[in-house]
Amino acid sequence: GASLGGVIFSPRWIALIAGIGFLSATLAVGGVMVAVVATLPVLVFRHTPESMGQSPDGVEGGDPRPRAPQGGSPARRWFFADGKFVTLAAGMMLGLFAQIGLLAHLFSLLVPVLGERMAGLAMGGATLAAILGRSVVGWMMPVSADRRLVACAS
Repeated sequence: GASLGGVIFSPRWIALIAGIGFLSATLAVGGVMVAVVATLPVLVFRHTPESMGQSPDGVEGGDPRPRAPQGGSPARRWFFADGKFVTLAAGMMLGLFAQIGLLAHLFSLLVPVLGERMAGLAMGGATLAAILGRSVVGWMMPVSADRRLVACAS
C-alpha cells in the first residue's frame, strides 16, 4: 500500500502544489484524508464476516472459531513473543525507513536538475521499480524457501 501510494501520490502531490500552492494543497489533501479515514469505519470496518452471513469454508451454520478471552485477544503478546515475527518486522521497518530516506534525498538532489515535476515522476518510477523488484522475487521464490533468508538477500 505505501509503495503503490508513492507511485500514484507523489507526482499528483507535486502537481497539486504547483497548481494551487503548498498551503492549499496541504489543506486539500489533509481534508480528503480525514474524510476517507472517517468514512472507512462507518462504511467498511464495521462489517464482520458474521454480519454479512459468511462462515469459514466447509462450515455450515455455527461459528467453530474459538473466542478471545474476556480480557482481550492475546494476539499482540503472541506476535511480540515470536522472534521470527519480531526480526522480520524490524527488518522490514528498517528497509522501508531507508527507502523513504533515500527517496527524499534523491528528490532534493534531482529538483535542481530536473525540476519538481520530473523529480516527482522519477521518485514514482523508483517506487514502481521497488514494487516490481519485490514482486519478481516473490514470483520466482520457491514455495519451500525460507522467506527470511530471501528478504535478507534482497
